Formats: sequence, structure tokens, C-alpha cells
Amino acid sequence: MGRTAMFWAVVMMTCVAFVLPLAAPPASAVTEYRYEIVPAPPTPLDYKGVSWSQDGSEAIIVGGVQALLEYDPETGIARSMDGTDWPTASQTLEAVTHTPDGRVFVSSGRLDGSTVKGDLWEVLDGEVVLRASIEGDIIQRVAASPSGRLLAIGALGSLFEYKDGELEHLGSAGDVVLYDIVWAPDGSGAFIVGAAGTITWFDAIEGTLEPVSFTSTHPLYAVDWRPGTMDAWAVGEGGLVVEVNSTTLEASRVRPFTPRTEDSHGIAWHPEADIALLVGEDGVTYLWRLGIFTRQIVDLNVVLLDVMWDPVGDEALLVGESGTLLRYTPWFTPPNRAPDAVISSPEDGLEVEADRTITFDGTSSSDPDDDPLSFTWSSNISGILSTKASFRDELPLGAHRVTLHVDDGQGHNSTDQVTVNVVKPVPPEDRLHLDVLSPRPGSMLTGEIVVSGTVNYELGPVAMVELAVDGDGWRPAEGTNSWSISLDTTLLEDGVHSLVVKATAEDTVVKVESFLVEVRNIILPEPPQIPNITLHLREKGVVDQLLSFDVDGEGLSSWVLVWSFGDGSSGQGEHVSHAYTEEGTYQITLELWLEGEDAPAMIYSATVVVDSDEEEGLSLEAVILLSMVAAGAIYVIGFYGGHRAFRRD
Repeated sequence: MGRTAMFWAVVMMTCVAFVLPLAAPPASAVTEYRYEIVPAPPTPLDYKGVSWSQDGSEAIIVGGVQALLEYDPETGIARSMDGTDWPTASQTLEAVTHTPDGRVFVSSGRLDGSTVKGDLWEVLDGEVVLRASIEGDIIQRVAASPSGRLLAIGALGSLFEYKDGELEHLGSAGDVVLYDIVWAPDGSGAFIVGAAGTITWFDAIEGTLEPVSFTSTHPLYAVDWRPGTMDAWAVGEGGLVVEVNSTTLEASRVRPFTPRTEDSHGIAWHPEADIALLVGEDGVTYLWRLGIFTRQIVDLNVVLLDVMWDPVGDEALLVGESGTLLRYTPWFTPPNRAPDAVISSPEDGLEVEADRTITFDGTSSSDPDDDPLSFTWSSNISGILSTKASFRDELPLGAHRVTLHVDDGQGHNSTDQVTVNVVKPVPPEDRLHLDVLSPRPGSMLTGEIVVSGTVNYELGPVAMVELAVDGDGWRPAEGTNSWSISLDTTLLEDGVHSLVVKATAEDTVVKVESFLVEVRNIILPEPPQIPNITLHLREKGVVDQLLSFDVDGEGLSSWVLVWSFGDGSSGQGEHVSHAYTEEGTYQITLELWLEGEDAPAMIYSATVVVDSDEEEGLSLEAVILLSMVAAGAIYVIGFYGGHRAFRRD
């Protein structure tokens, strides 16, 4: 009996666990909602796609044959975009997406003769520009990653990436029709869904397509990422809802689900991930909240094809057949949100003098719920500065970290900070900036010249600019902030002269700049032409051998000839000689100089190789010894030869 009782207890608990969610109060008990028809140009066309901009300032709706609308959330009205001139006819628009940098791309398909083509368009300043095309397929969907990568899926199973003006084929999810694609919030990859229960993961890092195993053969029409999780939800035929994990690549049905069989063609997760909105056939929608699906009926009797929440979750747009465009607005009170503290003045990094008044402005701070705000300004040096939104005050010397604390009275607050460096006052003369642009210090001047420059005074206007030459009285210049004065150097003696420029502000502050220039009005003789010369030297020599270095050429008398022998020794003249004490290869240079110049006019070079003497000479001692031996031998030969001669006689 104990085992039987336990068995039935388990059965009862299982039934309760299954039935309890179904018996739970509907989401409408905690959330009221409403659907509103969005005023738009009447059309029989089917709207197939909707996309919100990143800042929520607009939404774009596409569909039918070149139907392109712009929705304004402030007025709640959608208008046709003016000025769109489609270069090709019969464009069937399929989907639209916004990139993180605000660009808008539209996917489409068309029949070009007997060829099906898929096109990718960009909406640019109210115009549509064709960016890329493929043949044999239409571009069913297009999606932008958080980093701006743009993926597109073809209806026949192919995946493309838009790069450098081309649609690059990345692979195929199989021989199936693809319906939708969604990027992971971290950009690591994207889920693709399609017919026959197809779920495929695109690994953005490896660039590979990995199929996800799922047993259902029902087509999946739409997929969206659940914020704050690693999961995406896909919906499809017969009320099928699938949850797929991007880490494990495992998929499973979401249960419990309402016992209905309507096809779902779109799904959109609320930015806070606590609400999912499913749309589909016969104007039926489902709201998922608190783990429960609530069935809603929009009395339009049309198929709803796409849905998307705005970035902050204030409203969702639904699009569908026969020009259906709806606005879904929850009536439940959204949670109170934190304010945004903004310091618009002073700017961060401001450097100011201690006696200057600073404007502190926090009036650009805002609250998304329009709660009344309180302000507190403080400095790490001075403490509390003010409790006003804006004020003017001075700060003491030092590096201040100024903080604005904004509170909404609802338990939320935020801060903004800037740094202000307060320094000692700058003397007025240091605020008067005088620049002489021409001539430059050390310039050589000839004839009539113009002395010119600029003056800038931070504290007021400039009264006059004057010039003095060698201290001989002041001459006024023309202009002040941009000034000039003519100077005839022929009235000056050749040589070095002092030029002094003086700028005087209206408050009598004076700034002086002085510099030296050289005046040369006497025409100097032209330097002689560099002569053509011929070097005469031996390319090889031996150690301690005296080598000769000679020069031939015309007009050498005007030049100073300086030789460098490559071993630290040097010489001058047209004919020199030198002996090397060590063997080696030496670089010989000959420089031609003019008197008074600080650099040679021409340099010639040659190479000399110095070796040791292969037949080394005998030392003095050896020579003397050999001489003595030779003399002795001669003496002996002569002595004996003489005696023999006498004996014969």
C-alpha cells in the first residue's frame, strides 16, 4: 500500500505541476494592453518587415512592391518616404534593418527577364541606393550585428555577408527555405531558422555554419533573442515555440503553450526580457509574461507578419497583410528609471585662473519618467558648492573634481563628473602675444623689405605696433592684430643690425620682441668655378714607403687643397707625399676650400692598399757580417792563388 500511495502521489503532483500554469491568472490580470491602428497611406500591399532605429527616433516599414514607410513615434503616424526612386521595377521588399551607426538596409527580390534576383538596398538621405545583388535567389532577411556586420539569408538556404560592396557567400544551411536570422547580443554568432524545423548556428568567429538538432518538421518563420540570456526563441507553424541555447546548441519546445494551432510569423522580446509578443495568422497574437501565454485577438482577420519593440520597450509595431500597421502599447506602469546627470558646463579638463568666475550648468540633465529632479554640486576640495541646477562661482587654487549628483526622488540617482584645474593668475604682459613672422632672426637682408607679424591680446584690443632699428627711434607699423612696416636696408650700413618690435595694448600693457639680422647690399664677387682636376697617386704601396700624391688642373691657385690620408694624417698643396707605418686599405680624400667658407666646395676620394715588403731587407748587422765573410773569402782565394803561380815559375 505504501508504494501504491507514493505512486499516486507522484502522479497527482505531476498533474498539478502541469495544470497549475494553465490555471494561473492571465497576463492581462497584471498587464493591460491595447492595439491601435497606425495612420498610414492606404494600400493593399502586404507589409513584411519593421525595424526601429537604435535611438528609437524612428521605425522603417517595408513590404509589397516597393512600399517604404517611416514611422514617427512622437506623432504615431507613418508616412511614405518621399524621393525614393527605385532604379528597377517590381521590387518586392522583404525585410529592413538598422545598423548600430544608423544606416538602413532593405532586402528584396525581383524578376529580371527570366532570372530571379535578390537585391540589397541602402536608404540614404531619403533615397534608395542599390548596394549588391545575387542571381537565382531573393534576399529574404538582413540583420546587423552589434559591431555592424551585415548578414543576409537567401530564400533557398544560402547565407551571405555584405562586405566591401559585395555579398560574400558564407555557406548554406541546407536545401530548405530560410525565413529569419537574429544576431547574438555579443556578436558571437547568429541563429537562422527555416522550413522543416531548420535551426542553424553561424559561428561569427570561426565563420562556420552548425546545424542544431531538432525533431520537429514544422517550418520556423521567425526568431528573436531573449535579452540577458544565451537563448533565442523561434516560432512557426501550428503554434510551435522553440527555445535554443547558443552555448550548448540544444533546442527544445517551450511549454506549457496555449492549446491552439495558429501559425506564428513573428516574435519580439521586450528589452527587459520579461515580455514576448508573438504574432501570426487571423490576427491572433500571444503575450508571454510570468511564464504564461495569453491569447489575444486583433479583430482584423489578416495575417500579421512581423513585430518589433522600440529600444526602450514603450511600444511595439506590428505589420501584416493588406497594409496592416498596428501599434501595441502596454497600459501597465513601467518601472521607474534612473535620471541622467549631465554637466554641460564647465567642460571637462577646463583650466581657469583663480580670479575667474565659472558657470556650472546641469540643466541638460533629464529623467525618462519626467520625475522632478534635485541637484547637488560638490568639489573634492571645496565640498558642497550648490543645490541649484545652474549657478556661477569661483573656485580656489587646485585640481578640482567637480561632481553633479541628480536624484529623482524615487530612489534613483546618477552622477556626472568633470575636472577643473584652477591656477594662479597670468600677468597681463603674458597675455599679450607678439609674433614676428618676417624676417626671421639671423636673416640676410638686401634692398627694401617688409617686417610683419601678428599680435593677440587676451584681455582687450591692441593700440599700436612700432619698430626701432638699432635703437634709433620708433616707427609706427600699419595694422595691429596683423601688422607690417617697410624697411629700406640700403639706408643702413652692411653688417649686423638690431630690430626691435613693440606692441602696446590699449590698457598700456607692452610686449617687446628683438632680434638680429644682417644687411648686405654690397655685391660680393662670384666664387670661382670648381676646376676639373686629375689625381695622380699609386693605388698600391708598402709599409714605410714614401708615396706621392699630385693634382693637375687649371685655376688651382684660388683654392686651398687639403689632403686626408686615411690614417689620421693630412697635408696641403698640389704635391704632397706620405708614408704609411702599417699595412691596410686607406681612404684618401682631397677637399677644395675657398677662403672664408665653412665647408669644402668639392671632395674627391681614392683608395690606397698598403702591404708589407715580401722580400724583406737584411738587417745592418747581417750586411756587415756578410761583407766580412766575402772579404775573407776573396783574401784566401787571392793568397793561395798567388803562391801557386810563384811555384810554377
